[in-house]
Amino acid sequence: MKAAVVIATVAAASLCAMAAQAQDADVIREVGVEARDVIFANISSFQCDAVPCAAATAEELANPPVTDDEAAAIAATAVISAMGEHCGLDWNRQSYLPMMQDWMSRPGMAVRTSALVGGMHGYVQEQALRSFRSQGDCDDQTRAAVQAALDQNRD
Repeated sequence: MKAAVVIATVAAASLCAMAAQAQDADVIREVGVEARDVIFANISSFQCDAVPCAAATAEELANPPVTDDEAAAIAATAVISAMGEHCGLDWNRQSYLPMMQDWMSRPGMAVRTSALVGGMHGYVQEQALRSFRSQGDCDDQTRAAVQAALDQNRD
């Protein structure tokens, strides 16, 4: 899994450096696109209106409902969420839910796309969180920086 390697490499630096590198468009785009492709290929393991989502067709896989740019934005949000979770902050209310509300407010938003977006966020967040935890505890300075990132992300 390429995303795990990318996140582990980036997380080799401090949490603050990780936050700065998460803004690197090339890295975050690669992570986001991989997450989209992995989750969409396994979309049938997610719920769509209380039943398993239908498997993605070859045409859907070739033209996913989330663009590369959108995938990068979702991955960036997921990294901020992971940083918030690592530091014991309210990442769900300050990062994940605002992102999902934005997606759900889009005209014609499909439940299937919502499942994809949520799955992508979780996929990237879990990998990033593992990397952050391997770097040790979140100190007060980092916690303050992460809170500022959450505040900016939420706005």
